[in-house]
Amino acid sequence: MTAVVTLPKEFLKLQKEKTKIRRTIKDIETQILNLEEQLKQIKTDEKNVNKKIFKICKHKWVRNWHASHDDLCKHYCGICGLTGYE
Repeated sequence: MTAVVTLPKEFLKLQKEKTKIRRTIKDIETQILNLEEQLKQIKTDEKNVNKKIFKICKHKWVRNWHASHDDLCKHYCGICGLTGYE
């Protein structure tokens, strides 16, 4: 003979709450992934714009006196503001 097990209402309520929380976490993770992809695309766009500016500008290189001794580039363009490293 099999017995029917009835679960307490608190347990069922907790299970529903846990499922809801997991769904919320999954939604948040999906949003994070989407935003990371957008950020990656925006950074790529920024690089492309900086490359165009670098090609177009008639640079006047100025020493950056605030640059550290181990900075890769100690100069920046006084016109467009880009460094030679970008």
